[in-house]
Amino acid sequence: MISFYSIIFKLTFKLKNSQIFHMIFDQKILMFLVDSYKCLKLIILFELILTHFNFCSIL
Repeated sequence: MISFYSIIFKLTFKLKNSQIFHMIFDQKILMFLVDSYKCLKLIILFELILTHFNFCSIL
């Protein structure tokens, strides 16, 4: 995930000369990435809990 973010930031720096795009990119895309990352963490947590309960039920 960190490498993905670094690619995004590199892309942002390359396009920094177009200021309007940079502003839109910062606000919209970055917020979307943060939200999707939070979602991903929740999904992983949920899966871990489910597998834990499945494991307990087997025992």
